[in-house]
Amino acid sequence: MAGPRPAHGVRFGAEPDLARYLLAVREHDPSRRFAVTCRLPEAVESAVGTLDGAVAAVPADEREADTTPEALVEAAFEDADGSPVAVVDPGAVGVEGRVVVLADGAATIVERIETLLGAVSER
Repeated sequence: MAGPRPAHGVRFGAEPDLARYLLAVREHDPSRRFAVTCRLPEAVESAVGTLDGAVAAVPADEREADTTPEALVEAAFEDADGSPVAVVDPGAVGVEGRVVVLADGAATIVERIETLLGAVSER
């Protein structure tokens, strides 16, 4: 099957690092209550620009395999203009790149993921 697809479905507590990541994001913007992680192939990285807000990026030179989720959020928000709707993490040796899509509500996170899906499917 080609194209985006859920890796394991939705499961609570399935990715502890994502929970730590979201808690760190909430230190900057308490209204952010939802986060979804997507792998970062080239198509997704290009499609992130179609989202409805600012996209922050973790500088590749600050990313190492043992960087904590909290440090990644700090690095991303340091240069962000406002509260981003997504954070691009380029990954590191042994760590796959990803984008973390953020939202205030369930409908908004679904809308943003559908936007990414649509943009990737068009490529």
